[in-house]
Amino acid sequence: MKTEVRNENGYCRVIATCNIKKGEIVSHIAGTTIITPSKYTIQLNEDQHLESLSNDPNDPQYAWRFINHSCEPNCSIDVLEKNVIAWQDIKSGSEITFDYNTTETELTAPFVCECGSTRCMGTIR
Repeated sequence: MKTEVRNENGYCRVIATCNIKKGEIVSHIAGTTIITPSKYTIQLNEDQHLESLSNDPNDPQYAWRFINHSCEPNCSIDVLEKNVIAWQDIKSGSEITFDYNTTETELTAPFVCECGSTRCMGTIR
């Protein structure tokens, strides 16, 4: 495994457990396909969303559910191949992030971003 979920003060984050090179597959996104999106699904196409089959942060097959948003992410989601891909070299101990706007037509639970990036988009919709 290249990642693990860490819970820090009730806040889950996916952390790299080794150095990951740009372009590498970080993890696979497994689950079941549903038609109704939720806060924790990834949109695969106009009518399909991928839902995790586990909410357990210790279940490595569904760790993708805990990947947080960043306006300057280090990963992307390949919805066709169902993989998390490194956009840049990632050092061991770094948080794995992706831009939620890249996989959703419309978020079911918009939120005010707190990523701290100079490129922060503010409200993520």
